[in-house]
Amino acid sequence: MSMGSVIYQIVSILILITLILLVVWFIRSSIKKNKKLKRIEQKLIEIENSNTKGN
Repeated sequence: MSMGSVIYQIVSILILITLILLVVWFIRSSIKKNKKLKRIEQKLIEIENSNTKGN
């Protein structure tokens, strides 16, 4: 096996691993953002309800 072939295979594997990691990172960050938005929405609902009861 030539040195060029070995380098090509290593680079190809690294690119594949990088793509997989990017997809996993994107999914995890999307889930975190969704949870954070739900918490913010719940807090806004609570504030709205407390303002409605106060008036």
